[in-house]
Amino acid sequence: MADREEWREMRVVRELDRVESDQSLIGVNFLRDLNDIRHFTVTIDGPVSTPYEGGIFKIDFLLPETYPLAPPHVRFITKIW
Repeated sequence: MADREEWREMRVVRELDRVESDQSLIGVNFLRDLNDIRHFTVTIDGPVSTPYEGGIFKIDFLLPETYPLAPPHVRFITKIW
């Protein structure tokens, strides 16, 4: 069972490293939770030339234990109207 958990952790780290190095994701940042590899906060800058320009939108992002077989749990921290 530990091997499976280690494999999941390595996959999460590898995928997050790939996303963080993706130059096409301008204005998207990931803050890793040092205590839980599956939990992090995402911030998205408001798109230029929209009413959201200048805004920073925070999202709570949690990968379930069964990831990648189950989708992530995503919740906006910033109020969206």
